[in-house]
Amino acid sequence: MADLSSIFDGVIDNDIPVKPPIAVLKELGAEFEKLTKGLLSTEVEQRYYSSRESMQASFIINAPSLNNYSYEVFEINYDLNFYPLTISCRQFDTESKEAANQEELETILKDIFLSPGVKKVVNGLLAQIKYA
Repeated sequence: MADLSSIFDGVIDNDIPVKPPIAVLKELGAEFEKLTKGLLSTEVEQRYYSSRESMQASFIINAPSLNNYSYEVFEINYDLNFYPLTISCRQFDTESKEAANQEELETILKDIFLSPGVKKVVNGLLAQIKYA
């Protein structure tokens, strides 16, 4: 009997050269929670569409002490190759933006969090928590 594992030689790549976008979002969330001293939490809500071989993830800010108020900051859509991906955010002048790689994704994410709308939400929530 032949060794069936040889069928998979060259198929499984254990050295993943690109960080999946979902990992970037989870790291972003952990850093955000540290910076807000846990007053605000984050959630990365994932959806998978096997028929289109695509994934979608929403980045959500939660304020547990404000009756679990939540705010969806942005949403990304990507396929199994990860990049390019599309980012949708109500703070954009256009409907969406495209990131060709992780560096572009991080640049767009920084722009999102520096936008007046997102800063207003974050600081407004923190103020309400502080004075509640």
